[in-house]
Parts: sequence; C-alpha cells; structure tokens
Amino acid sequence: MFGDSPSQEAESQILGDLWDTPPDVGACANEGKVSGGSGALSANDAPAGFGGHVAACAAEWRSEPGVRLAIWFQESFAKPGQEVPIFRVSLQEEEALNCALATALAAPAQRRFRGNFGPAAAAQLHADFAAALGARASTSALKCVPLEGQLQHRLPKELLGDPRVSALRLPQRKRSGGAELAGSALHRAKTVVEEILGGCGPVVFKIGITCNPLVRWSAYEREGYQQFHLLHVTDSSEVVQLFEAALIAAFQDRAGCRNIARGGEGPVGRVPASPSLQCFVRRCCLDASMSSLSNDSYAFLQARFCCRHTFVCQCNFQRTRVRATIHGFISG
Repeated sequence: MFGDSPSQEAESQILGDLWDTPPDVGACANEGKVSGGSGALSANDAPAGFGGHVAACAAEWRSEPGVRLAIWFQESFAKPGQEVPIFRVSLQEEEALNCALATALAAPAQRRFRGNFGPAAAAQLHADFAAALGARASTSALKCVPLEGQLQHRLPKELLGDPRVSALRLPQRKRSGGAELAGSALHRAKTVVEEILGGCGPVVFKIGITCNPLVRWSAYEREGYQQFHLLHVTDSSEVVQLFEAALIAAFQDRAGCRNIARGGEGPVGRVPASPSLQCFVRRCCLDASMSSLSNDSYAFLQARFCCRHTFVCQCNFQRTRVRATIHGFISG
C-alpha cells in the first residue's frame, strides 16, 4: 500500500509495527498496557466506568452506530527523556468517552457562546466533559482525534492530540439521510489535495490509509515530517480501498508522487469497527528552482532543504531520510 515506505534500510526497523495499526490484541483489548503497568487505564481513571455518568446521552448516541465524534488515545508513563507512549483505548471506553463529549457539546453552558468558539468556550467544554465523566475521572492523559473539522475548532487543546495531526479538513458527517455520496466525497478529497499541493510549490507526497493517526504520526515525526491532515473518514473497508486507489490514480503521475503501488489494499491490522482515515503527506521545497529536478535528485534535496507536511485524508505520508540536518529548517 505504501510503495517504498518504509525503506529496507535500518530505518524500517525503527518504524517497526507502528507503520500500520497494531493487531487487535495490541490495539483494542490491551492498548494501554505497558511493561510493568496495568491495563489501558487505572481503576481511578478508567473510562469504562463513565457509562453511568453519560446514560442520558448513550441512547441517542447508540442510535447512530456508524458515527463517532472522535477516536481516543491514552498517554502512558515514560521515564525522563523518553518519548511518551500513546495507545488507542478500547472500543467500550471510546464509546463512553464519545458519549461524554456529546453530552458536553449539548450542555446549556455551550449555547451562550453562539458559535464564538474561542478559549472561553473551549475551557467550558473541557469542564463539561470532565463533569460528564464523573468526579473520579481524570482527563489529563486522554487525547483524541476529532472526526469532523468543525469539532476540532471547538475542542480544548488539552483534549487534542499532537497539533500537527489536523482534522480541520474533514467534512461534517451526516447524522441522518445516509452517508456522503462517494462521488462527492472523492471530488472533495481531490480538491483538498490540489489545494495542499498548490500551496507550497514543488512537493513530494504519498497517499494511503490509517486507522490510528496518532500512533502512525509518531513514526513519521521521527522521520522529519511536520504535519498530518485527515481528509476523509469511513467505516467501510471496501469504500476506503476504492477511495485510496482512486486518489492514487488521480495523482500518481504528478511530479513528486511517491506512490508506487496502485493502492486499494485497505487498512492493515485494522481494529474491529474502527474508522479508516485516508492521509496525504507532502514536503514543501524552499528552493523553487528544484522543481525541474528528476524524482531521485528531488527526493534527496527535499530531505535536506524542505519543510515537511503530513496530511490525512485517504492519502499517505511522506518520509524523510535525513534527520539531524533538517532541524535548523523546521519552524513547527
């Protein structure tokens, strides 16, 4: 699905199993377990116990079985100087967390902001979310990736995952009347990719699929990428396969495209009932004169002189082979 990513050099060993969503046993039943630790969440913080606090919301939410507000992660403990591990919570915990979030979004306190979703509204939403979870629940280790662009504008930064994983380009999903038409969704995604590609001159990019954007991003961050954009969400493995193949076909002949395979293989190691997100990664070139270079030379020079951007949509991420040499060129 990802063509030449990862490479067959030592860096492929670094990426390891993070390249695709871990198998069910690692990504669902035991996401939060670390060596010497307990399960996904502690007894005091376990979202599984939040169900009683969100009962009023649960019935309405479960009436829309194919819709999620967000996918949720938990940060684990790490020794000083080590990267903080992050894991997907279980499906049951995720349902409870989404119910709590839906309850907070519908809270009376939110209505007074009248669409002005600034810091005050975000702080109030955070407080309402914590209240929906209950007094014994801590939100300090919880992070989420919203599945609608408008929702990211409203969420407090404390609940969002890495700010470089952006859901701002995701459309608002229909609550009734069926899913977005496939043709319309594909046209919108192509338009978004065109906008991204056209915003920074020569680029290197790939198209692919992920079920676990924060875990996937942690691997690409080590390779020097700067951003990750989510462009489309679906619960159908068939749709995501067709969507990926169609997007690759539309952009594979474009200069800078690093997709070798035609796509359509679908997400690997997918968590049951987990939504798939297609993703797109690019690098912006700082020297416009590089646009005429061959693909091989371009890839090498890009690694030295380019800022990297990662975008999610049913497209893939772009990799960088040079690490230390790019630090002075990246501003975040």
